Amino acid sequence: MHVVTMDAVIPHYGELAQLLNILDCFQLADKPVGFEKIIVVENGQEANASNVGSLYPNLNIVYTYTETAGLTNARNIGVRSSQADFIVLLDNDLSFGEFFLRQYYEAFCKRGQMYFFGGQIEPVFESNPHEWLLDYCPTSVKGLFFDEDSETSKAEFLGGNHAISRKAIELLTNKNGQVYDGESATADSGGIGEETRLQNYLLANGFKGWKVSEATVLHPVPKESLTYAWVCNRRYRAGVTAGSTELLTHKSIPVWLFKIFYSNYIKEQVFLSFSQRLALKYGVSRAWAKGAIDAIKNRTPS
Repeated sequence: MHVVTMDAVIPHYGELAQLLNILDCFQLADKPVGFEKIIVVENGQEANASNVGSLYPNLNIVYTYTETAGLTNARNIGVRSSQADFIVLLDNDLSFGEFFLRQYYEAFCKRGQMYFFGGQIEPVFESNPHEWLLDYCPTSVKGLFFDEDSETSKAEFLGGNHAISRKAIELLTNKNGQVYDGESATADSGGIGEETRLQNYLLANGFKGWKVSEATVLHPVPKESLTYAWVCNRRYRAGVTAGSTELLTHKSIPVWLFKIFYSNYIKEQVFLSFSQRLALKYGVSRAWAKGAIDAIKNRTPS
């Protein structure tokens, strides 16, 4: 009888304490019989993560390093390092409970290779956010919640807590040469949303999504991610993504994009003089347009 196998991939960048926290969760978790290894892909500046295996002798940790900073590249390296039937991909700053891995594993065994999977994201705020600011924050900050386990035909899972099958990996690799496409975004710059493009492609090719409601991770949200500037920067990165994907056919910057930028910039400046709350509506539109303009400009010969 075939035992369904499962690996986990964790891209790691930054302070070692974050990685140790999630590895503590693996240490304490109820691990299914088919769970094989944790692949840690350190990317960018090294932070002595190469020694984590010796700190957790009961875990099968495979460490690899790449100089290229960014989640996209790190996830691709991690996926290529696995031969498991299913792979769970997690961000390094998360934590989870005892039965997290088993919830995913049972979903794999029941649903099979023609599904991709995702779990809930529960934010843990360092400071209480303004509601008006949360309205414009990404789902990774606001949180992602499911009422129950269920099938979905939408690309709604986040990169920090999702899983893909071997069949999906083979399909995506045959199409793109790798599983995750796009630029390798870092925490501060570059495009975003490679996991959304992955899910949309799988849905278009007969796969279905499955919500694993009990596969919940806790996501710490620092106060630096609850500022006007951070929210606008996130929308800027969404604009970079748009300029590199759905606006790819534009060989020059369209006039309507300049209009969005300048009209919202002017309104933002007016409202900033007395209210960030009122200005943010225009600030995020200005930031998105600027990101799209920069992306088109950077790929267009001068």
